[in-house]
Amino acid sequence: MVSSKNNIFKRLVFWGVAGAALSLFGFFAAPLASAQTATSTSPISITGISPNFGMTGSQVTISGTGFSTLTNNLVLFGPGVIVVPAVTATSGPGLTFVVPSTLNLACFASGTCLQSSTSTQVGIYNVSVVDQVGGHSNVVTFTVTAAGINTTPSSTMNMQPLSLTSLTPASGTVGMVVFVSGTGFGQQNVIHFGPGVIQYPAYSTNGSTTVFSVPTTINPPCRFVMPQCSTLPTTTAPGLYDVTLITLQNGVVVQTNSIPFLVTL
Repeated sequence: MVSSKNNIFKRLVFWGVAGAALSLFGFFAAPLASAQTATSTSPISITGISPNFGMTGSQVTISGTGFSTLTNNLVLFGPGVIVVPAVTATSGPGLTFVVPSTLNLACFASGTCLQSSTSTQVGIYNVSVVDQVGGHSNVVTFTVTAAGINTTPSSTMNMQPLSLTSLTPASGTVGMVVFVSGTGFGQQNVIHFGPGVIQYPAYSTNGSTTVFSVPTTINPPCRFVMPQCSTLPTTTAPGLYDVTLITLQNGVVVQTNSIPFLVTL
């Protein structure tokens, strides 16, 4: 169960936006001189993204090969698109962008978009690069964190193995505050409650304790990955629920063991 939940939490975003981005790239790309014809000289490949997590407004650099040197590149960030100028000798081989506070679809440039832009939420977003002639890179992920959480956890936190040791209390009603103890927690964590995810980050200042409230509804993990799934939340019923904690350690998503919590009437 732990493995399947972690796979869902880290699943890739659907690729549907890629086709729309490609078909509307002309609205973003700088016009070429009439004598020039853009051609792909090599496949686009992303070899790294640094940093791979941070709050909106953070500057991020994508390393790789095959980025366009003639026209703008499109960075697909979840369901949104970001225009990055062509690579030049002075700009360096990578692409640099700023994590947007608003996700704009490719159709926004045409002025006839039927979908509204959305605010960038905390969560994991797929990132890839598209060029004007149909090239599309592999996908890497970037985790958007809450405001004020823009650095890696302290070394003292990362030195400890990630583990849950206790829930206090171990049973209670919806809305009850539960104290979580363990080791290796990050500054910002995600609590899985049964098949659902607690909607707000669980903060830890010491790497060994955090808190959450027993939720009134169970929200599946796919509602926190962009784009959201259509699965609706369910009411939290009395019964046993496995509690696990997920965090980032050195840029890698890791998950604890589970401890049961009994929801009572």
